[in-house]
Amino acid sequence: MFSKSERYADYQRTARPVVAMSRLLAHGEVTPPHRHRRGQLIHAARGVLTVETVDGVWVVPPGRAVWIPPNQRHGLVASGRSELQNVYVERESAAGFPEACMVLAVEPLLQALIAEAVLQPVNYATDSRSARVMALLLESIRFTPIAALKLPLPRDPRALRLALAVRASPRIDAGAQDDTSRTGASRRTLERLFVQETGMPFGRWRQQAVLLQALRMLAEGGTVADVAESLGYGDVAAFSAMFRRALGVPPSRYFA
Repeated sequence: MFSKSERYADYQRTARPVVAMSRLLAHGEVTPPHRHRRGQLIHAARGVLTVETVDGVWVVPPGRAVWIPPNQRHGLVASGRSELQNVYVERESAAGFPEACMVLAVEPLLQALIAEAVLQPVNYATDSRSARVMALLLESIRFTPIAALKLPLPRDPRALRLALAVRASPRIDAGAQDDTSRTGASRRTLERLFVQETGMPFGRWRQQAVLLQALRMLAEGGTVADVAESLGYGDVAAFSAMFRRALGVPPSRYFA
């Protein structure tokens, strides 16, 4: 469709400092954990992308992108039919960029530049229009993090067991006994670990996990009522209020 290679490795070898490519991903398609020599800006032109590293999970809906520093191991899964746009940045050109993953807003100018960049040849001339598009793209990136789209993962094995169990089946109404029964730690210890290692109390962390799952389910075509029920909300209004507080719009309008 895009008349360019869709092999990630082809974009690591070029001498050009910034290159871009696009791929269509089927619902549920998984990109196994891997790493790139270059830094990578992943933009969701369509659908929802979930990026995971050892440090956390970042959910990328339309209008957002995630920055992945050079050599950061990461995997990816698509929710709904998705269009993935990658911008690969040589380390020297990414000087001053964050050294950790970060979800950021994609303003209309940056969105247009990314859409144009993926159409450019890999080995464009250094004095060409393509080179100027890439340079302006870099200048247009604004690293203002969106915390609501990040789910940090704890490192302590007890807290991590709980985090992975919640991620596998996130519900807002799970009881305290459900939270601690298989972790080998007390509720008080887990609360302390989550604050220390994720920066948020466990209850807030679980709500974040529920929010990110809601985004994926909505991208897959779920109704607001069905998503709310699946995530343990007895009241659709309560789910909608939580969603709006986090992302600024109600779930019924988020993908409009």
